[in-house]
Amino acid sequence: MRDGKMVLGKKQIKKIIYFQIIMVMCMNAFITMFNVPGTIMYILDITNAIAIIYIIYIKKTQKILKSINAMNLLKLLLILCVVLLIGIIINAVNPLLVVWGIRNNFRFFAFFFVCIVILDKEDIERIFNIFYILQIPNVILSFYQYFMLGLEQDYLGGIFGIEQGCNAYTNIYLCVICTHAISEYVYEKTSLKKVIAISSSSLIIAAVAELKIFFIEFVLIIILAAVLTKPNRKTFSILTTSVVMLGIGLNAFKSIFPSAYEDLVNVSKLVEYNTAIVWGYNISRWGAFKEINQIFFKNNIILNLLGYGFGNCEYSSFDFFTSDFYKQYGSYHYRWFAHQHWFLEGGYLGFGLILAFFVLIFAWCTKYKRWFGEYKNFVLFGQIFSIITILSLWYNAAIKVEIAYVIMFALSAPFVIIKNENWGN
Repeated sequence: MRDGKMVLGKKQIKKIIYFQIIMVMCMNAFITMFNVPGTIMYILDITNAIAIIYIIYIKKTQKILKSINAMNLLKLLLILCVVLLIGIIINAVNPLLVVWGIRNNFRFFAFFFVCIVILDKEDIERIFNIFYILQIPNVILSFYQYFMLGLEQDYLGGIFGIEQGCNAYTNIYLCVICTHAISEYVYEKTSLKKVIAISSSSLIIAAVAELKIFFIEFVLIIILAAVLTKPNRKTFSILTTSVVMLGIGLNAFKSIFPSAYEDLVNVSKLVEYNTAIVWGYNISRWGAFKEINQIFFKNNIILNLLGYGFGNCEYSSFDFFTSDFYKQYGSYHYRWFAHQHWFLEGGYLGFGLILAFFVLIFAWCTKYKRWFGEYKNFVLFGQIFSIITILSLWYNAAIKVEIAYVIMFALSAPFVIIKNENWGN
């Protein structure tokens, strides 16, 4: 501030948003492949804090959110904060762990509102174009990592580097560009060639990175695109084309990872894979709530409702931000999956409210579809991607790591379109 006035303006905050998204998309490759210090990513905390302070300071933030009927999302997060506060008090959580928990989780939700308030329709279109352009180096790097470096599975991340777990970033990115391209095609805003290029390249990357979940997500994206729109020539052509592309992708997957292919296409093996406590998954994906109750909560009603307290299961490279719970039980790898971590810290109430946030976005897109006019492709995008985000809560920890900036930007897109169309900002 200078003389009681904010020095930064909307243009500067826009640049911060672009910077954050590009950093998330590119820096992991530099960190893991070219030994750039990983601490550079903490710059995002500083820039994000500046953007958050800005939208809190300016008066029109509340006016914008009210004008597009988005205040319920903010109210839901406030209810979540109250629930978490109760859990913090009951469990006497170390304040340092609470601070670290806020940093690890709420920075992304705050970024969601920053995008809504600051970005315009042109920015949304520009950033999605950046995502499409980045698919080119993503394909090149993925092939280089697979054929030249001999990497695969959790260590093959394309533009997201070669650190274990990097393909969770890849998965979210592929879902974003495929959902956007298909939504645009259904509403005649892009060509079938573009959809084929984006989808086929994504499926091939998923094959070499053993992203089994992406094949399921791709099918889900296609089905939702058909179900949530009126049947027409576009939906029929995208369905038939997708079947061909999916077949090519699955054949590539089968030739590279035959056993993983069997796990994917065989229903009984798929269920077994997601309920098994093997491969380092010491708590299963689908049985997590029951298993956490049996291992940790011991049928305690309060713990089931509120968990161990927000921040009480956190981990950090800084010892003073690492919980005693993690030091003792980190080998259960609950941090690999968002639903497990949220349930441990917030119980059914905490996790339920997180889930409700994304359900509310889907409901908002559906309810206000008539507002979108010629931009109904963003209705479809918001509906599909909110469901994909919900699915990701069970399959990775994307909502708790830096790729969540991309998730929240993507989910903010329909709100930005409506703001420009109806509020005239």
